[in-house]
Amino acid sequence: MIRVFLIFFVLTGLGLFTQGTLLPASQSWFTAPNIIVILILIIGLYVRSISGLLSAFFLGLVSDFANAYYVGPAAAGAVIAYWIVIIISQKVYVEHFLG
Repeated sequence: MIRVFLIFFVLTGLGLFTQGTLLPASQSWFTAPNIIVILILIIGLYVRSISGLLSAFFLGLVSDFANAYYVGPAAAGAVIAYWIVIIISQKVYVEHFLG
């Protein structure tokens, strides 16, 4: 369990560092991907429990704190994105299994 939290925090820090420093410094025409959203999508595909939901919420909260805007919109968006990924992945896997 501690290993999972350690990996989670390392990936979050790496995502924020990459998103905040390396990607904006690249070419101006290049649109930088949102690493936090990519982590939320990965969590939604692999972790379907309350711990995954809380992880998505905390990733959104960290993104809110990093952007220095209002606290809450990214956290709510992260929870909604997590929920949508779970619903869509269940539908896709069921249709793939029957087809």
